[in-house]
Amino acid sequence: MPKILSTKQLSRTVEAEIRKNKVNNLVGQFFKNFPQGELFLVGGIVRDILTDRENKGDLDFVVRNVQAEQLEKFLSKFGAVNLVGKNFGVFKFKSRDARKNNFVDFALPRTEHSLGTGAYRDFKIQSNPKLRLKDDLARRDLTINALAWDLKSKKLIDYFNGVNDLRAGIIRAVGQPKKRFLEDFSRMARVLRLATELNFTIERRTWNALKKLIRLLNKKKCGQFIVPRETLAKEFLKSFYADPLQAFEWWDASETFDVLIPEISALKLCAQPKIFHAEGSAEKHLHLALRALLSDDFKKEFGQSKIPLYVSLGVLFHDIGKPKTKTKKSPRNPRITFPAHAQIGAKMTRQIVKKLKLESYKAADIDIEAKKLSWLVENHMFILKNDPKEARWTTIEQYFMQKDFPKDYLLQMSFCDIEGSRMGARIANLYQLHYLGYKERMWKLARRFPQGLPKKLISGDDIKRVLKIGPGPKIAQALDLLREEQLAGKIKTKSQALAFLKNIEIK
Repeated sequence: MPKILSTKQLSRTVEAEIRKNKVNNLVGQFFKNFPQGELFLVGGIVRDILTDRENKGDLDFVVRNVQAEQLEKFLSKFGAVNLVGKNFGVFKFKSRDARKNNFVDFALPRTEHSLGTGAYRDFKIQSNPKLRLKDDLARRDLTINALAWDLKSKKLIDYFNGVNDLRAGIIRAVGQPKKRFLEDFSRMARVLRLATELNFTIERRTWNALKKLIRLLNKKKCGQFIVPRETLAKEFLKSFYADPLQAFEWWDASETFDVLIPEISALKLCAQPKIFHAEGSAEKHLHLALRALLSDDFKKEFGQSKIPLYVSLGVLFHDIGKPKTKTKKSPRNPRITFPAHAQIGAKMTRQIVKKLKLESYKAADIDIEAKKLSWLVENHMFILKNDPKEARWTTIEQYFMQKDFPKDYLLQMSFCDIEGSRMGARIANLYQLHYLGYKERMWKLARRFPQGLPKKLISGDDIKRVLKIGPGPKIAQALDLLREEQLAGKIKTKSQALAFLKNIEIK
């Protein structure tokens, strides 16, 4: 369970965050200008500071006993101010010294009454500078998000036992879970993400309400999804970046895959040949492959503390083409096969990325492109199906040294694919030899060119001039032959390359 900071530690960290966001002078002047005013840091950042998390959220303040007009005038002395709705009483503030798009929220206490649509924007909101802080915090989603730090008294305010839930590692709704989720359907996806990020459990009543209501994530109004796909993309990507195995288990147990990515759920009923997959269904294989991502063997093999999101999602989607390509057993075909499942899976991956708008959310280490992710899915069998001894150096470059990915993404996926398969010893040994063979070929190429792969020595125009040929496939053939010799370390200069061209035959 997480360690909770002491009051003194919490106070110091809050002050450090305020300085980092360039609002320390503003906060210092607030009480001089408004002796009767109250200022509270609220929400997720208080939770993150309390548990000493590195990735803290944005600063959100609640201001009491100060009129909106007075607050706006005061804030404008220190930077740019934007009022978000007259009744909302929320000011987006950016200090003159702050980084680009580094906004801080200052809000008057407010009540919210859901209009019953389930959309996070569909609330009747009324701000009131005299409203009790407890009433403001009561409208929030989770107890661990309903915390506040009083900047005047230097005290933590916890009306809903959020600190106890933090200590116990529990996600619990404020008040009635069903009511909280019906107010804003997207809160259910947020619960799954926080349970993954914080490694918490979900309280029973909150979990039961979530499972009963999870299908509302696909509800539409006037032909549009009530929960924007961009919102779901953010929660999905942050979950699988934080911990791909836990994210999978939460999304699976809550039946969120059934709702949003049924292609994953279909793996449960997809039987596999025992000679390759004695573990059982394609879903069981996927679970084992994701587990391999977090194994000590994976960390030892690749020496990284954080799993790349492309690899996590590549493993998640690598076999989604199996249910659609599965063949039936027959006398002529005694075992199940999945012809072209990697190619079909790549197409399905592109469709899922588009459907869930996974390209819409960008953050540090989170930047997914459908083209790149589908390439990993399409080529996840390459290592297992091709003998590394027969691979050309240009093939090693194409699959393992391309600019789009770090050199070992495909290797990492194959590692998990092998570890997640309970196959016969002969096949396991063959796959392991292939894996080690490609790893060695990559190592040799990297050692041969420690500063990175060299640029091509000559251009297509050089080839046309030397070979006296026009545009066409022969130029590509010549470039390929030359690149193979260059990567093999046999040609190192342009003059050597030109001499090589004069002695080759292009059919």
